[in-house]
Amino acid sequence: MNPTDAAQIHDASIALLDDPGVRMEHAGVREKLLRAGAKPGREAQVIRFPRGLVMECVETAPSEVWLADRRGGGRRIAAAGPTQIWSAPGMNLVRHGVHRHVASPDMADLVRLLDRLPHVDGVFGMTMDDVPPGARDVVGLRIMAENTAKHIRVLCFTPRGAQTLCEMKGVAGDLPWFSIGFTAHGPLRWTELALDIFARTAGHGIPTTINGEPTAGVSGPVTLAGAAAVGNAEILAGLVVNQVLEPGRPCIYNLGLAHTFDMRTAVAVTGGPENHLLADVSAAMGRFYDLPSCSWVSTESMCADAQAAIEKSLGWLSHLRSGVSLVWGVGQLESEMTLSPAQ
Repeated sequence: MNPTDAAQIHDASIALLDDPGVRMEHAGVREKLLRAGAKPGREAQVIRFPRGLVMECVETAPSEVWLADRRGGGRRIAAAGPTQIWSAPGMNLVRHGVHRHVASPDMADLVRLLDRLPHVDGVFGMTMDDVPPGARDVVGLRIMAENTAKHIRVLCFTPRGAQTLCEMKGVAGDLPWFSIGFTAHGPLRWTELALDIFARTAGHGIPTTINGEPTAGVSGPVTLAGAAAVGNAEILAGLVVNQVLEPGRPCIYNLGLAHTFDMRTAVAVTGGPENHLLADVSAAMGRFYDLPSCSWVSTESMCADAQAAIEKSLGWLSHLRSGVSLVWGVGQLESEMTLSPAQ
């Protein structure tokens, strides 16, 4: 995608942010946004974001994000530069022909495997069936830290857990050795859970990935450009929130989670060619805003078969050639629901 196309998507998103705005389901965050220059919308909980406020926050966000490891190293990602490769989240495991939920011993095994793969730069958390939901973020970080020194991307489940993660960060000093992230539940909506997690982790220099995940034809227009404009507006709203809460917070721009909807099967497609085009949009918009970009490589296949091989190989090729700063997806199957150690 060229800079002219990026500018058109940006203008469409700015128009959406100004009218109708974005539903922000957190009273404290709404109050802070209004004090920072945002405007109340026509409906309850809706906030309108003036162009000046949006661009001020874009400029406040760092153009480089350092993702540290616990060996004293790490890598910086930027809008233009080498791509980092991460694993993927999930809740199921395919191993020795058996498909089942992930348990904490499985997660430890997977993390040890990923720790030994030289091309994997970061390790993603997973949903562990044997751990209560309220403790999965904290227990997940502990299990990952016990089994790898690589950068860790934690899955956040509760605001209280996110606050505890901030206390755990100090164990390894002030390094950003783990990061968090959350997704807008659109169209044009940020939930109280997401905003509370952003608020409780603010002030600690923890990098955060801001995900827009429109599904073209359902939570966004059926056209890829229209869906990208909605997702971009959601990301920009999330960026403003994070910069108002913590000026200078490292943020990663992620439109690469966008999907298309198969109208015949009612499946949100994650491994089709449209997903690769949307990853290209994520990379281009990251360069437009001078922010690191992100995407994922997925497949609808439920096992490591020929379909997975074709969809994942074409996905990795296209995402890397697009220049995305950070790509998830090592071992991912079944539309991000399942991990395969064999893959």
